[in-house]
Amino acid sequence: MDLLIIFFILFPILIKNITMSEEEPLNYFQSKGWKNFLKKTKNLSILVLAVSGIFMTFNWPFSSVLFILGLSSVMYYCFFKSIGQKPIVLVLSICWGIFLMGVVFKLMHWPWANMLLLIGGVGAMIQSILSILVPTEVSDSTNGIFDSKTFKNVMKYAAGLSKAVSILGIVLLSFRWSGVNEMLIIGFSSLALTYLLGCLGASTLGQKLHGVGWFVSLMGLLFAWFDWPFYGYILPIGCVLLIIDSLIAALAPIEE
Repeated sequence: MDLLIIFFILFPILIKNITMSEEEPLNYFQSKGWKNFLKKTKNLSILVLAVSGIFMTFNWPFSSVLFILGLSSVMYYCFFKSIGQKPIVLVLSICWGIFLMGVVFKLMHWPWANMLLLIGGVGAMIQSILSILVPTEVSDSTNGIFDSKTFKNVMKYAAGLSKAVSILGIVLLSFRWSGVNEMLIIGFSSLALTYLLGCLGASTLGQKLHGVGWFVSLMGLLFAWFDWPFYGYILPIGCVLLIIDSLIAALAPIEE
């Protein structure tokens, strides 16, 4: 508990020190150094979450601490990633951070957890639905249907709606309302499927590993939540794939 409190206090201070620069603040938040710091933060956070998933599966010690640390790091990533962007983008990104903060508070049985989950969840659902309106990127490759604009639009719609349903399921779970199981099954399974189908048109091994890793991990989480058979195999395999993918992404060449 003390370790987690210290982490919550010191992480923003660390961010502030790292971001000190002679440049204009908004210019710095658009710089290559800042973007790569965020990229490494995100991927290392996912790595810690994946490790915590393996620890939870085998009931090893410190699994809860690792999970909270990983989730908290992703939360701070959401708070800081859109600084310097348009106000609506910044607000919606902060909503994702508030939603994750609500999850952390709920797990730690801290006050205001339900309020944070509700406020952040509504904003995160809005962001997920609005992401459907973003123009679809189409590459110049000729990989058939999996690289077509129509297929990518379908995957974009499915991903946005799946995230919204998953968030709604977590909010309903927090308030112990009815329909939780159905929401979680539909949201997580459909989101997992979008990751799997989305990587079929990927051109690199890393992109394919990313899709497969998230698919297996999300299905493992779903199986673990409902105590379905084989979750003890599915979840660790997915977590190992996410660890490898996160390491590759974190060590990738610096963006220009």
